[in-house]
Amino acid sequence: MREYRPAAHTTYCLHHIFVFIAKYRWPVLRGEAVRELRELIREISKKRKFLMTRYTQLALMVCVAVAGTAVEARADCHKVRGSIAETSIPSNDPIGRLLGTVTGVLNGASTVYITSRPPHVTSFDVFLTTAGDVLIATGVPTRTSVPDEPGEFISHVDLTVIGGSGKYAEATGTMTFDGRSHTGTVPPTTDLVYEGTVCGPNVNGGGK
Repeated sequence: MREYRPAAHTTYCLHHIFVFIAKYRWPVLRGEAVRELRELIREISKKRKFLMTRYTQLALMVCVAVAGTAVEARADCHKVRGSIAETSIPSNDPIGRLLGTVTGVLNGASTVYITSRPPHVTSFDVFLTTAGDVLIATGVPTRTSVPDEPGEFISHVDLTVIGGSGKYAEATGTMTFDGRSHTGTVPPTTDLVYEGTVCGPNVNGGGK
């Protein structure tokens, strides 16, 4: 009977379940933030004299776990697509650098340098749009030689967006590059098509 509470003309038992659902279900709350939110809800419940039963506590833990996907509900996503014409340029980077001209949504320029050698090649990619926004991503490039065409390769890159500035501040998302690399030319060049989804609090606005 301890779950029941009396009032002037009624006796009642209410159970409250708080559910946080993000617009894009991003995993935002982790570790200490989850524990602090759980304790905050418990503290408010005690002050308001809400009864925390075993089932209520279980629901609370589930809700707080779901809250890990909630706080960034203010973020929006948009599709990005276009082309990149890259050229290998002289640099002090140990494994080389490419400079690109970008069309489409990310219209402007790009630069990429290789951060690790085969067999596990990785890259660091930066886009600078004509509006002055910066998008940063890390990539995993692969190349497959074209039969009977020396110096020609099919290129593919999987990228993870890790941030930027302007409208791409705090951005996340994924992108892919597909195209051909021409290592027999002087200097070597690459022609790519990019597409993907970029999410963040400012991607549909002007940013700052």
